[in-house]
Amino acid sequence: MFDLGKGRTLDTEDRTSTRVLSTKLLGTIAAIGFAIQPIIVWAFMLIIAPDVAWTEPDSNYALGDLGWLRQVAFMTTGVAAIALALGIRRRFEGKGVRLTTVFLYISGVAQIGTGIFNTDPTTEGSPHDLLALLSLIGLLGTLFAIRGLFARNDAWKSLATPALVAAIWFVVSVAVAITNVVEAGAVQRFVFVPVTAWLVWVSWNIREGRNG
Repeated sequence: MFDLGKGRTLDTEDRTSTRVLSTKLLGTIAAIGFAIQPIIVWAFMLIIAPDVAWTEPDSNYALGDLGWLRQVAFMTTGVAAIALALGIRRRFEGKGVRLTTVFLYISGVAQIGTGIFNTDPTTEGSPHDLLALLSLIGLLGTLFAIRGLFARNDAWKSLATPALVAAIWFVVSVAVAITNVVEAGAVQRFVFVPVTAWLVWVSWNIREGRNG
């Protein structure tokens, strides 16, 4: 195997066709899975439940008509995070891989849980809320960990700075939501969109690989 140093990529001639195909499949699942949630949320905003205020948490869509679609969106995001973690394990080895994938697994499993446990606006500290918080922590950890992973790989260095920008954007987004500078619901619907778009982009790069 051609050695690229610490955190070297596994895109080498001795990779089996089965491994390549499985990596492409995982990247595809991740890209589609991450894209589904904002599409469904915006469908609720504009078509299914336009009467729900944009400042309300988007989890509230699960309480109305076709609410199961909102729950499915949570779960597809969770599946996407797990698929991305598995894809990263196939594309990379070395320092940073384990940390990045652990954060993705945490975020993914927690997202699936938020879809299983419905929101309860009348109760603080519900399973849905706690799992949503855990998912956010996992995502935040992912954004910083994956930046380091990309920075250590020559072929992927160009993705390191966007990863850092996404991480900072995410921190600022959460901060303005917590401090009520912007209502949490508006943050979920608008401010998180660039982070989701970045995750789709990364997933597609994991699918295709990078040679330089």
